[in-house]
Amino acid sequence: MFRVASRIGPRHDQTLRSLVLVEGFCLRLFVSEFICGGGWREGERPASLIREGAAMLRALIEDLLQIPEMQVVTTWDRRLPDGLGSRKSPSLDIVPVAGPDEEHEVFRRLCESADASYIIAPELSDELSLRTAVAASFEQRRSPQISYPHPRNLNCSVEAIDLCGDKWSLFEHLTRHAIPTIPTFQLQDRSSHDSLSWPRVLKLRLGAGSQSMQLVSSPAEWESAIKSFDNSSRHTEAIVQPYIPGQAFSVGVIIDRNRTLHRLPVADQLIDPRNGFAYLGGRVPSHCWTGSIDPLLDKVLPTIPGVYGFVGIDFLIPDGTPGTPLLVEINPRLTTSYTGYRQLCRDNLAALWLGESDPVEQLHWRDGQIEFQAAGECS
Repeated sequence: MFRVASRIGPRHDQTLRSLVLVEGFCLRLFVSEFICGGGWREGERPASLIREGAAMLRALIEDLLQIPEMQVVTTWDRRLPDGLGSRKSPSLDIVPVAGPDEEHEVFRRLCESADASYIIAPELSDELSLRTAVAASFEQRRSPQISYPHPRNLNCSVEAIDLCGDKWSLFEHLTRHAIPTIPTFQLQDRSSHDSLSWPRVLKLRLGAGSQSMQLVSSPAEWESAIKSFDNSSRHTEAIVQPYIPGQAFSVGVIIDRNRTLHRLPVADQLIDPRNGFAYLGGRVPSHCWTGSIDPLLDKVLPTIPGVYGFVGIDFLIPDGTPGTPLLVEINPRLTTSYTGYRQLCRDNLAALWLGESDPVEQLHWRDGQIEFQAAGECS
């Protein structure tokens, strides 16, 4: 059982106190998932992103449909098999789109017409930031039933997304705040990483998940590996890190509308470094982690401007220095671990920041451990 731990920043004004639930008033919430919702434009979609995107969208919609007076609208790409058929409900409106051009128009229209929007998208090509900016651009709306406007964007702020989604900028930020993290270098600054030992890790500066990540074991592999990154822009630029053996973990937090931080259990991350760091899922709560991640959370979260809702934090316990957790990434959005957390929690996690007028102050957890796959299956 996890209790309220702290507040992040000042209490929000009335725009964040309640989204629903005035008797007789229905909130129409637009939930957009970029990969499965029709936004993907550049060639073949990575199968891993399709699986994870669909899993998050299904899980979130199921939880939202449990909230009284909630109406949910989403888009779905006609080019994909129907992934939401079993979730059809009078409270769910699925808008099919033929591809990215139509999705672009529908996305703007639904952001404008819905009472509020929540965006699920990868950091690739700044998609999460750009789409959140669109959702936040529309004026706050008033209804005759309540005396204050609804917030239109239920994601983290664009500023938080830009900082956390850029691995180089985040490394510089963490270093300035003396937060332990993995040493990081820009690929084009060859002198900075020439002396790194092998193996090394190559990844996109604006990557999502394990996309384009490579474990490079020798100089012979290095020249071939770096050719896949042209470094002509931030979107194709690579960063270099030493490979640090250790145990990978993640922890979810939810910052609700009262600016209260809900700490979720630490989860094991199941990752295959020899297969492009493929993400296989996780187990929650971790049976391998016996320490406390609270000091790291308390130090880093107040430094991120506009952090809100569900945030996933990845960290590493190095084999050589197990007493010093290294912060790896901050995901300012829903992550696949949500599919496991929602099965373990007795409360509706989505209602904390997307629904109820009075978020619970204390979450209640089931006994046992949930193992979740990247595609969302739980056991």
